Amino acid sequence: MNLRSGILICLIVVAFGSAMLGGLLSAWLVAQPDLAAHQTPSPGAAGQVLTVREIRLVDDQGRIWARMGSSSEASRHRGLILNDESGQERLRLALAEQGNGGLVLSNAQGRFRAALTVSDSGIPGMALTDQSGAMRFLLLVAQEGSPEMDFYDSQGRIGLGLEVSDKGEPELQMNRALPDFGAARLNASWLEFQTEGIGRALQIGVDEQKSGRLQLFDSKGELSTDLPSKNPSASQ
Repeated sequence: MNLRSGILICLIVVAFGSAMLGGLLSAWLVAQPDLAAHQTPSPGAAGQVLTVREIRLVDDQGRIWARMGSSSEASRHRGLILNDESGQERLRLALAEQGNGGLVLSNAQGRFRAALTVSDSGIPGMALTDQSGAMRFLLLVAQEGSPEMDFYDSQGRIGLGLEVSDKGEPELQMNRALPDFGAARLNASWLEFQTEGIGRALQIGVDEQKSGRLQLFDSKGELSTDLPSKNPSASQ
């Protein structure tokens, strides 16, 4: 599983998996209204401990503005949910069983639009979606400290990616950059064009000897042509 997939799964768990939280809590309270809250004496203390599965904040009209609680033992989601005036969920702060924590913001229709999360392996990420809920932007920092930023099309495919390695080397990737190529990659020294299902098709750049080079690859991805530039000092 690559790094992007891990972050996306983490975002899905936080943004959508914990969506069951409110429903599970409500169903549990309806089924067992007399067991929703009870007080248990606290050993060695003068006061008491209030034990509940869910806490609700309501207004004078009975509208729920906030809920805090935990779901069933099966899914073990814990979270805080804030609603707008229409009762639509707009903010969710959740923690999954795997340790994935996140903050999710939704629009007036209840669609997930923005999320901030930290995976169970400690990788932070931020995601933004469009009106349909499709992922359009992802920002993350890898464990070794390399930041990555990806832009997605409406089908969920990466169209543009920018990455800086832990050594400070930048790389830009453009998928479907040209009709005849699958992707284009650009770093500090090389511009590379790739074909879908094969890999490198063309490379142009500067080699370690600081000479310009043009490399062509065949349909198997093997180097077929290598054209180094002439070194003016060698001809003298």
